[in-house]
Amino acid sequence: MKKVLSWLLLAVFAVAQLFVLAPRLFTGGEDTAQIALVGPMSGPDAALGAAMMAGAELLVERANATRAPDSKRIEIIVRDDANDPVKAREIAFDLAEKSAVVAVLGHLTDKTSAAAGPIYKEKGLSVVTGASGTPAVTAGNSWYFRVGLTTAHQGVFLTHYMARVLAKQQLIVIHSEDDYGRSLWTAVDYEQSFIKRLGIS
Repeated sequence: MKKVLSWLLLAVFAVAQLFVLAPRLFTGGEDTAQIALVGPMSGPDAALGAAMMAGAELLVERANATRAPDSKRIEIIVRDDANDPVKAREIAFDLAEKSAVVAVLGHLTDKTSAAAGPIYKEKGLSVVTGASGTPAVTAGNSWYFRVGLTTAHQGVFLTHYMARVLAKQQLIVIHSEDDYGRSLWTAVDYEQSFIKRLGIS
């Protein structure tokens, strides 16, 4: 339940960031602005997809209820990538090429975000992720934004917390051999000079 609530909050922050980053998308022109929400609406992570949708709907409902007379009504278009990178690319192309959406919220995982990112960049469609942590997802892509910490930030924070707050003398890092695990470990490794200065091995 806590995991679902945390994704719901991230979805709310992601929608809020869209309003901050691109307010002009939601004023003038047609009466309705479409935002696509892309995530795992089916499969093992469907509960997280439902939390993403609930968070987005909450903020959009409030925005529509309090919108100014000259601003557009926001409509959410939901797409299911099932946390599959191949589906994520197909959906990204479809949204960027064929639909009327002005921005995208998603994707949930680093793999799906990394797969879809180049298409959004090439087509010039703004995206905000509330979950992808690997720096590569947004690095060099001026169309992709995030609301959470990168794995690099997490690694630096954890290293300093272990050293300063928990005052540990030894640090053992167990990580996966994917982009997430490697980028987290790289950040911890980068802080080695700080660790050694405090006498931590």
